[in-house]
Amino acid sequence: MLSLDDLYQQNHRITEISQVVLYLAEKRDLCDSETVCGLFFEYLELVHDHLERVDQLVKRHLYTADTPQARNVARKLVADSTLLRRNFLQYVGRWTEAGRSHMRVADHQAFLSDSQDLFEMFLDRLQRETELLYPLLRDLEQAGQQAA
Repeated sequence: MLSLDDLYQQNHRITEISQVVLYLAEKRDLCDSETVCGLFFEYLELVHDHLERVDQLVKRHLYTADTPQARNVARKLVADSTLLRRNFLQYVGRWTEAGRSHMRVADHQAFLSDSQDLFEMFLDRLQRETELLYPLLRDLEQAGQQAA
């Protein structure tokens, strides 16, 4: 199983980058600078990777769990992932050039608003993972160690 420490570190990095990108993007002249652009695309990659990893964990360990609570959390997280992915793809399509690591910010205020909304949605997701998913995975891990 993927280490929960790895997930916590990934959560921390995503949170850190989202705060830095939003802070720097507030200044129009920095918004699509090379530095912000690099952080922005690192953020997009980390978010995509994180959703993939968590979905795999959820599907592998919680869909078949013994408790209805664990299965319910699994269904909610997978549904949440689907919505996040859809919003994420729309956001990427609106603010980046297809096939290139280049931002396309014609309307700075709209970009800031969309970014704040999407980043906040994802940070809310990370909080739900921390409060709901990680304790369940830790319990499953401990139960597996005790049975062995």
